[in-house]
Amino acid sequence: MSAAPNVVPDQAAATRGLDLVRRRDGAVVCRLELADSFVRRFLGLMGRGELPRDAGLWIEPCTSIHMMFMRFSIDAVFVRRAASGRPLGPGVEGEILKVCRAVRPWIGMAWCTGATAVVELAAGRAAELGLVEGDVLTLDERDVRPNEERREGAPTRNGDDAPGTRARGAEVTSGAIDKQQEV
Repeated sequence: MSAAPNVVPDQAAATRGLDLVRRRDGAVVCRLELADSFVRRFLGLMGRGELPRDAGLWIEPCTSIHMMFMRFSIDAVFVRRAASGRPLGPGVEGEILKVCRAVRPWIGMAWCTGATAVVELAAGRAAELGLVEGDVLTLDERDVRPNEERREGAPTRNGDDAPGTRARGAEVTSGAIDKQQEV
């Protein structure tokens, strides 16, 4: 990924976010946070008060989860990545193998043999979106910088390229979902 004008290379990653998109209809499943290191996988959603309805956590590698130290229920969507040797990022796809709905805090567990990752969503979100076994989910990059900082003429996903508007969503920075301030 090349750095955009007015953004130093070390900050380039902070100007991008990831969406999880269902391939069959292009529906955005969630704003995505990645847990791809030991510490991020270990912590997962523990200690958080809630998971916003439009947010999710992709944990990889992962074939099972526990709900110890969790404060809220979640939906767990287990996926198998098509090319697991490819670095986790934009363009990566995973086929849904199993959807576990409303996994309860403290006492819940979920697992799926053959999965390479799990996407944790707010409880009830998988049903709202109609996620089913066999659906293919794709990680898609989205620009979360204000329009005035974007490259001239670069397309935007949400059609928010009117002057003075901001991209909506979250940044993926150091494993945390940071809500943007609206102007």
